[in-house]
Amino acid sequence: MFCLRYEAECRSRRSFRGGPIRLTETRWADLQEINRTVNQAIEPARNEFGLAGEEWTINPDRGDCNDYAVSKRHELLRRGWPARVLLLSYGGIWVMTV
Repeated sequence: MFCLRYEAECRSRRSFRGGPIRLTETRWADLQEINRTVNQAIEPARNEFGLAGEEWTINPDRGDCNDYAVSKRHELLRRGWPARVLLLSYGGIWVMTV
């Protein structure tokens, strides 16, 4: 459902080549700022309906951990971060850096 709603977020980008990126001061500042901004913008809301209640919405007013993760990934992509280093897992986002 996420890819149907946000097609651009799911496009095949051949983006898994190239390995990790260097964690520069600018990138560290991006991570801190986006983490803080998204955490403040989304009001926590428990998903009471299990898988049937999963929406994976970018920048909602209220949401659960999946909404936080896709929102943070979306904002990092907007800042030019390569998709290959922004790997989603259930309950979070992983950033591959060196």
